[in-house]
Amino acid sequence: MVNMLDGEYGHNAAMQMALQLNYAALPQSGLKSITLGEDGKELKTYQFTVLHRKFSQPLNVMILLTIAP
Repeated sequence: MVNMLDGEYGHNAAMQMALQLNYAALPQSGLKSITLGEDGKELKTYQFTVLHRKFSQPLNVMILLTIAP
């Protein structure tokens, strides 16, 4: 299990989490695919099972990271 995010999130939680996520610290073990588009953009797909203190069940999280040329 990976604990990449920790804290309280309220309104606009997705934006708050995106601002706190350190993309350079993502473990390579979670990297599922790398795709290169015709426009030169690189798409990295990560998948992790993460824990949250307010949910009893693990969460399946997908992260799509687009890198411009």
